[in-house]
Amino acid sequence: MKAKIILLTGGSGLIGINLINYFLKKDFKIITTVSKEESKSLLIKKFKFFIDKSLFVIKQNFKDENFEKKIFFEINRINIFPNILINNARDLKNLKVDSKNIISNKAWLMEFNMAVVAPYKLTLEFLKKKRVDTSRRVINMGSIYGTVAINKILQNFNKAPVPMHYSICKSALIHMTKEFAAKFGDKDITFNILSFGGVKGRENKSFNIKYSELSPNGRMLKLNEVIGALEFLISENSSGVNGHNLLVDGGWSIW
Repeated sequence: MKAKIILLTGGSGLIGINLINYFLKKDFKIITTVSKEESKSLLIKKFKFFIDKSLFVIKQNFKDENFEKKIFFEINRINIFPNILINNARDLKNLKVDSKNIISNKAWLMEFNMAVVAPYKLTLEFLKKKRVDTSRRVINMGSIYGTVAINKILQNFNKAPVPMHYSICKSALIHMTKEFAAKFGDKDITFNILSFGGVKGRENKSFNIKYSELSPNGRMLKLNEVIGALEFLISENSSGVNGHNLLVDGGWSIW
């Protein structure tokens, strides 16, 4: 893989910021998307020495019509085309439920659009811009809840219990990844999904303790464990891995 250029959606979240920080140190060039001006300002401030050199920030709301074409228009403008697509964007507002834990029709549609339709559209647009000098990678960021149902006991310790539409959309993302691999498996490109468990630093102490009790490795994930798995999937060493759901969960999903 000659080129090392990543298109990363959702660059201003916990995972996104840490991915940017890690891969910039590895001499990758990164194009990332954010949906808000304040998120763009945050990244510009945090990575000011890399802006418009190794890091390019595009503000684009995925709710907009033809958002994927607008993103690639900006990519063509800066003339640095990615050979790696990481679909990482999410919107926590879509995960809100009412007092009875009922999910509205709007929330269902918005989450499906963000978690499944947006990666679908971006991947199709990515496929159109074929590079002849390098192999390509598409990695979707998933969750263990796309594979297993929630643990009801654990949810009592969670400040924001995982709503059903989040899990179902992540499950759909897993299957979509397989469909892309099946359809385009004869091309010089792979499609995989990284489904990870709870990462330390996001939840309160009681949740951390209970989660650790329920996981075979006895703890929550370290962020570098997620990044390390992702680095493998974008490397040449993963060329034989295609249509795979890579679980990074400390063994959570085996129980």
